[in-house]
This record gives sequence, structure tokens and C-alpha cells, in this order.
Amino acid sequence: MKLNIAYSKQIAAFMLLLSSFSASSFVCREELRTGSVYETRGVWVTRWDYTTRTGSMEPDDHKKEIKRLFRVAKESNLNTVFFQVRGSFDAYYQSEYEPWALDLSGVLGVDPGWDPLAFAIMEAESLGLKLHAWVNTFTLWKGVDPPGASTPKHAYLEHPEWIVADISGSPMKLSNHYVYASPGNIEVREHILKVVIDIAEKYDVDGIHFDYIRYPEGAMQLGYSHDSTSLSEFKRRNANQDALNWDDWQRDNIHQLVRAIRDSVKYVNENIALSAAVLGKYRLPGWSGYDVAFQDAVPWIEEGWLDFIVPMIYTRRDHYTSSFTEIVQNWNKRTRKPNSILAGIAVYMAEGEKGWGWKEIAYQIADVRGTNIGGMVFFNATALKSNWEEVHSEFFQNPALPQPLLRQETVTDLAAQTIETEPKAAQKAGY
Repeated sequence: MKLNIAYSKQIAAFMLLLSSFSASSFVCREELRTGSVYETRGVWVTRWDYTTRTGSMEPDDHKKEIKRLFRVAKESNLNTVFFQVRGSFDAYYQSEYEPWALDLSGVLGVDPGWDPLAFAIMEAESLGLKLHAWVNTFTLWKGVDPPGASTPKHAYLEHPEWIVADISGSPMKLSNHYVYASPGNIEVREHILKVVIDIAEKYDVDGIHFDYIRYPEGAMQLGYSHDSTSLSEFKRRNANQDALNWDDWQRDNIHQLVRAIRDSVKYVNENIALSAAVLGKYRLPGWSGYDVAFQDAVPWIEEGWLDFIVPMIYTRRDHYTSSFTEIVQNWNKRTRKPNSILAGIAVYMAEGEKGWGWKEIAYQIADVRGTNIGGMVFFNATALKSNWEEVHSEFFQNPALPQPLLRQETVTDLAAQTIETEPKAAQKAGY
């Protein structure tokens, strides 16, 4: 049986207005369960999902949890895993530049005896899942205590001048949140580039995915980053004919890294997809990535520097200032390449006494399918439990292929294709 997607979306929108929407039967089964033959359906697997949350430091337990989480993704007809391999200038893989992560063995820099990224690649391949290595970009360290001694020495200790500084020149202090390395420091960007190239050269990943590729929260209010290196570079740039103001200069620092990554990785392996998780709101009133963290993400896909971005839209549809529905629609209008945007959905918020409930998640999935956006990514893997089973059985009954990479100004409406309820292309590919 063939369905016209544009028509099915109209029916889906109508069905979502019905008050009879219930937890046992979310939407019209025939219309909304089938996305496009091309629909990226991803899940973020954090470094803690497969290490500390197991309550064990044993490699076999970590491997077992990776296998379990990947199997849940496969059985849910998801097709893409974003697997975290770098948290705070440390490594969950064999790195040439950074120490083994503390979570793997209990001691920073100690070889755990296995390679999580290599293992994850093998497991994803066996299940027919796409594997993107997820890299935290500018987060230098996390915790109230500094990193311990290690080989190689951690960058927080080796390069204290890399730490972002506030308007008074004071470096960001240790806390339960992240301390950032300064995006305005050229040495920081060069180090990150080396890390990325190292992964691209050594591992057969489908993609490399960046998080925290921005300035810290509160950058505008606190004046990050007025470290001496950034100030010196800004003054040097400001002598140029097309001098940028401070805010635009900071946005351009992120642009420079993104472009450098694109230019370098394409020579290593042009088939590696590059992407980034970005703050949910873009140039909208309130807490917007463009304003609060100098993250101007739209040019990254418009100019072809990245293959796709994933706005983390972690709000409800009825939020009075940041409605999920309105934010999705805003992203859909921002670019000529809406297929290159995936919506980040907070499934971790569904559970609990004050949770949103799985009905809200179902509505959000339907909102995404009501646009030309290329798919969705769920945060996070351990949240795929309980009534998730009911959501995925309604919305992901059939397999789908991830969105093709839209490069060299390729613009097409893949979602408008007429598809079969059991896509032959997906069957043939083994998804």
C-alpha cells in the first residue's frame, strides 16, 4: 500500500487535535506510524550510560550495557546512534592526545584494556545502525576537584591559560558543571582539530558529532572569554579593514573551527558525516544560542560546513515562551536545507511524578513529521524504557533510512516522496 506523505501529514495534524488521544493509542495508527523512507531516527548514548550507571568498572559490564542499549535502538526501528567518546578533554578511545577517561577504570589516564569506540563500531555494524562518534568540544573539565596526574597530562593542568576568563580576567572556577576552554584561543582550536583528525584517521565511523561547540552559558552576562590570548587576538583582528565587533568575533571563532574541521576531515574520509548538537532556540526571544553562547549554527549547514545540526528542543509544546512546536517551525523556516536539521527530543523528561508523560513525546514526534525537518534524535538512551515501547510501536513500526548527506548545494524534499509502508530500500539495506 502506498501513502502520499504530504496528504498523510494533513491527516496526522487533524488527528492530533482529537481529544481522544490516549496513552494506549497515541495517534491514527495508519497515518503517523510511517515516516518518510528517509527519516533519521537517532539516540544519544552518553558516556555515563555505559560506564558509571552500570555501577561497575568492569569492561565486560560496560560492553554488556552498550550491547543492550544498541539492541533497544535496533528493536525500536531507530537507525542512528550518537555514541559519546569525549567528555572533557579525555578519551573513551585510543587517543594520541588526551588521557583515558576516569570513568573507564576509576583512574584518569589508565588504559582500561578495551576500546569503547572500537567496540561500539563493531556492535553498530552488526545491527545495521549508523555510528557517530560524539565529541564534547570546548568542555575542559567537570567537577570541584582538578584532574589528577596522567599520561598524557590533562590539558587543564598542562595549559591553564586555555581556560575561559570573565570580564575581569578571572578564569572560570571549578564546579559541578563544566569549565570551558576558550574558543578564542587558537591553540585550543588547533588541539581540538588534532583530536578530530585522530578519530577520523583511526576509526571507521559514519560520522563525528559535536556538542558544546560554543561559548559557556552566561557568556554575554559574565563576559566570557576575556582571557589574555583572546583579547590579544581580538585586538589584532580589530586592526583589519573588516573588523568584527566582540560578539561577532566570538561567533566567528566557532565558525573558524567548524570550517577547519570540514576542510581537514574531507581529506581523511569524505564519507564521514559532520554534525553538531546545538542550543534549541536560534535568534528567538529569550535563551537563544546565537545570543547567549555565540553559537550561530545556521551558516554551518547553509554553507555546507556541517552535514546536519540537531537543535536540542527540550521544552513542552505548551511552554508559554519556548513552545516545542514553534521552535521546530522556526528552524524549518531558517534554512533552504530543512532536511539537514534533526529535532532533539527530551525523552528523559517523560518519566517521573513531574514528567511530561509519553503522550507529549508522541505529539512532538508528530510535530517533527509535520515539517520538512529530516528526523529526530532522542536524549538519552537510558530513557528508552517503560512506555517508550508503546511510543515506538506506534511511530516506528517500519524501518527507515537516515537522511542522505545533502552536500554541494543539494536541496531536495525527500520527505515528499511517495513510499511504501514497508520500504523496500530499507529492507534491501538490512535496516
